[in-house]
Order: sequence, then structure tokens, then C-alpha cells
Amino acid sequence: MARFSDIPYHRLQDTTDAISQAWIKATRHRLLKPVLAIIFIAHVAAFTVFEYREQISATIVPDRYNPYLEPNPFSNQPSLDEGSRTETLAYPGLDPADAALADLCHQTNWTEGLWLYCHSGCGPEKASICGGLNNARNRVQTCLRLAISIGAGVVVPHVTARLQKLNNVDASIACPDIWYDMARLDDQMASLCPRLRVRSCVTNAQAENATVVALPHRDYKEPPHFGSTFSDLVDGHLAKAGVERANVTADKPVWLTYNDAHAAWSYRAAGELATIRKALFRTLAYNRTLVDIGNAVADSSQLRDGAYFAVHLRAEYDWPTKWGTPDAQMRLHKEAIERTIADAGNNKKPVKTVYVSSGQREVVETFRTMLAPLNLTVLDKWELLKDRPDQLAVVKDLQWDQQGVVEYSAMVRADFWSGMLVSTMSSMVAYHRVMDDPEEFFGTYIYPNSLKWGLWRTYNESVVLRGNRHTMGIVVSSEELMDAFP
Repeated sequence: MARFSDIPYHRLQDTTDAISQAWIKATRHRLLKPVLAIIFIAHVAAFTVFEYREQISATIVPDRYNPYLEPNPFSNQPSLDEGSRTETLAYPGLDPADAALADLCHQTNWTEGLWLYCHSGCGPEKASICGGLNNARNRVQTCLRLAISIGAGVVVPHVTARLQKLNNVDASIACPDIWYDMARLDDQMASLCPRLRVRSCVTNAQAENATVVALPHRDYKEPPHFGSTFSDLVDGHLAKAGVERANVTADKPVWLTYNDAHAAWSYRAAGELATIRKALFRTLAYNRTLVDIGNAVADSSQLRDGAYFAVHLRAEYDWPTKWGTPDAQMRLHKEAIERTIADAGNNKKPVKTVYVSSGQREVVETFRTMLAPLNLTVLDKWELLKDRPDQLAVVKDLQWDQQGVVEYSAMVRADFWSGMLVSTMSSMVAYHRVMDDPEEFFGTYIYPNSLKWGLWRTYNESVVLRGNRHTMGIVVSSEELMDAFP
């Protein structure tokens, strides 16, 4: 019997387009709930009956649940967010997120010698992780979560660094510590999840005398894993390969190669949004040297004279303008800055400075001109480092994605910030800024008056700014992966 998770993604997209139009029209006429409900039910019924010639089953089994649809009414998995795990151990000194990760790892059945090798078919050997910076980071963090679900170690291969052409993710390969603090990851895992071993920049399974079992290729548009779904997949393919877990040892290792781990675990469906997601996020930091340079930018005296407003302006030539032209972005960011200044009575310090993160200096100049009537100082990393020639020379020699890390601290630490949420860098900054908030930021401020179907989230108004007073982002009707990100 066909179920929603069996429907090809492009058919789901057709459905989304039809529902999107109804959503917008219903919102405009203030008949949102009744009209949308009627159209949704009719469309799904017609889609299922006439396309699949089958009746929708009244009992959808949990392992066929599509975790993109929220919430999960079928999951009987204990929710770590709700503190409902049985036999939870006491972890003195750990906050709830780290304690949940430690508890999860404590309860995992580990197999010494079983390794999960996550890649995305990039690089000269088609065995590296694709860039850019934050898509690659999501692949590493997701691989950690998948490995915990099967009790395996993690092999982090090379990453592919972008050089001059931003859309060329196969240009060159490098060890992941070019972007990430792998030593810190080792230390964090030794403390919170000591049975999970991490090896990086190792690619030759034959040299390890390992048996290689290739798991089926996964497209990021496919529903992500949660609960035991990945473990069930692995067990099935180990059985097909004639491998028994009991025979896997440190001397007879097995490498599970997996392409692709991008957005492959739903923290929402697993009930881990505020716990495991947060704990894993904190274990995988950016390269320490790059972070130190970024902190030097954020600590600049020019940013400490009053409050500063940081903007992530995505205007490089590889940016799809359908998601917001540079002019549209600048207009929305300017409006956000104006509202923040107008709300001066609620600001602890007056806004005097705007920090702009962008790889296109000409656009920064355009934005500076646009903001001139507001009598604000507009700065970027080049301006802030010009009196530190040694650091400026280092930054100029950095690759594109490394320069992105330098921008990160100034955006996370800003008094106010706005970005473009369809950008993974903006999503990272937004998550980092709000992850300790008592309320769920995205559900409270970003998702209202939107519809999620498959990967696609449709907003009743697209290319508009949403958020709270301190953290804002431009939203666009597009693919949205936040349940499986960062």
C-alpha cells in the first residue's frame, strides 16, 4: 500500500505548489484555517486515490512515518526533551543537553571495530565531504548522531575546499581541521561519549584491513532517520553482506560507507531538538585559530561604542537571486535597523554601528550608502582589521570558507542581528544565538503562518523578515532543513 513517505519528492513538490497558492489566497481573505483545511484534505484525497489508486490507511505504522511532517503522532520513543527517559543517570556538572548525550551514549550498545564513514561523493576520489563550510559541518554532526544510533565509531574523511569558483566543491581536498576544531571534538567525545571514537583524514579502508559494506546512497531530499530506522538499515545490509556484528572486532573492523549524511537525522522526530542536537552542536566548533581571529574582529573597539547591529548580506555571484536579490535583502535589513533604532527605549545601549558580513565588498559599499541617512558607522572585517596588518594579511590568504569562520563571532555576539535563513551560515548564526533561549525560537517566531510539506516550507508571505527583537532572518518559501540542522 502506498503511503506518503513512498511518494516521489517531485510529486510532493507539485502538491506543495498547489497548496501554496491556496495558502496565500486564504490568508489574504482571512479564511486561512477553514479554506486551507478543506483544500488540504481534498488535495491529499485526490492525490492518493487517483494517483495511487489506493485508500489512505487509517493505521500508518511508525517506521513509515515521514519525520518532515510535524509533530510525530505515531512515535512512542521516549522524548529526551521532556525528560521522559527511563533509567536516566545523574551527571553532576552537566547541563540537561550534555547529560542527555552522556545518557544516550551510556545506553548505546557499542561494537568495537564498527566504523561509519560518511562522505558525499566529492573530491578527486569521490570519497570526500562536499562543501561549503556549513553543509559539510552538518554532514559531520549528523554522522556523529547516526554513529551513536548504531554503536559505531566515526571516520571523518577529507573536506573539499572551494577556491575561486564558489560553486566548485571538487576543487581540492583538505583534512577537516582546516575548518573545524577536531582536537576539541575528540576531547568532548572522550568526556561525554567515551565509546564513540572519531578518526579524521583517514580514507583507505584497505590499509586498515577492513571489510567495506556500502550503504545505499541517500539524497538529502529523502526523509531523515530517527529512532531505530538507521540501525535497521545497517543491520539489513550487514546481513546481506554476510557480516555478523558478533564477529566485528578491532582486529577485524568493518567500515560502513554512507553517501550522504546531509540532513539525515531528524532531531524533531527523535525528540532531541533541545538536547542531543544542542550537545552535538557544541562538540563541533570551528578551527581555533580562525575563531581567535574572529574574536579579535568582534572585540574591536569600534564595535564596543554602543550597541552594534550585524547583518549577513548574501550577495556573492553564486547566490540564487530567486531567494532575494541583494537590493531586496538590503532593503529588509535597513528596515530592521530602523525599527531597532526607533525602539530605543527598550535598548540597553543606542545602536551606533552596523557590522556587515559579505564576500562582496562592492555590495557592502552600496549598503553603506543606503544607510548614510541613519548616521551609522558601517564596518566589515576588512575595516576592522586594517590597523592589524599581520592579521589582515592572514585573512587575505584564507580560503573562502575559512574567511566565513572569521565573520562568525561578530555575528553571534552582536546585540542585534539579521540574516538570510535559507543560507546555512545564517541558519548557523541564528541557531547559535537562540539555542539557550527558554522558548523554541523557530517555532515561535519563524514558522507561524507557514506550511511544511516534504522538505518544502511555504510562507504566506515570502522574502520577508521574521524573528524577535535581537535575532531576525529573511524567510523564503523554499527547502527547509532546520529539524535536521545544524
